[in-house]
Amino acid sequence: WALVAARVVTGACFGAVIPTGLTYVGDTVRPALRQRALTDLMSATALGTALATGLGGALAGLVSWRAAFTVPAACALVCALALRSLPEPPRDGAPAAMRRFLGMVLGQRWALLVFALAFAEGAIMLGVMPFLAPALEHSGVAAALAGLGITAYGLGLWVQAKLVKRLSGRWPAPLLMTVGGAQLVAGFALAAARVNLVTVAVTALLLGGGWSFLHSSLQTWATSVVPQARGTTIAFFAAALFVGSAVSSWAAGPLAEAGRYPLLFGLAAAAAAPLAAVAALTRRRYGAVRAG
Repeated sequence: WALVAARVVTGACFGAVIPTGLTYVGDTVRPALRQRALTDLMSATALGTALATGLGGALAGLVSWRAAFTVPAACALVCALALRSLPEPPRDGAPAAMRRFLGMVLGQRWALLVFALAFAEGAIMLGVMPFLAPALEHSGVAAALAGLGITAYGLGLWVQAKLVKRLSGRWPAPLLMTVGGAQLVAGFALAAARVNLVTVAVTALLLGGGWSFLHSSLQTWATSVVPQARGTTIAFFAAALFVGSAVSSWAAGPLAEAGRYPLLFGLAAAAAAPLAAVAALTRRRYGAVRAG
């Protein structure tokens, strides 16, 4: 229960940091360069997550499970102190306008669509990807080695995030979403076919690429769909992403406990295809409506 309580507090803090960071980028970077900046932020976040997964498993296996909690606590303290040097962006409106901002966001159908897509993406990607390491352990791979195998996700994300930055000014958002979704489908399908260190590492690479293309495009869409209430919009976007992840992890628990990882990854691959299709088609429609 102590771990559950700590997880709740950590999730609350993480749920504050992520939308605040996205909003800060949205408020300080002009639209033409925003996807590049958001891609950098996303790759840094995901690279840290991937490295923490690998190093956390190694620390727990070689030193103590307590070290896996102590190190990120120290890192969080350093980050909190470093953030004090960032300048405040200009502010529009006062806290009293919160009700008006909520009405603007919840009354915008495009914003609700983006939240639904974020929920589905969180369920498919963030909810299922953490089961890759347990799947390896279930197949007989040591915990430390299984965690290190997942760090390929960070490598794939970092490399393809650089590619997204180059293509974001040339390729339309729907095409970027389609490429990202295709990688998610291929990655989970590979893990569904066979679970070993090599296939899981390749899956992690593909998932990192898929996240770079698809999520950065959804993030950019979220920062611009209701610009007058960007902070509120991003808060809902992040909440939808994390709630989707939590619901998916809870639903996948019985399959993981029964060792039915191929079925779990197969379901994720099957769900990723319609997610990419709906995201690409609706983003194209949104662009046409705004242009008209």
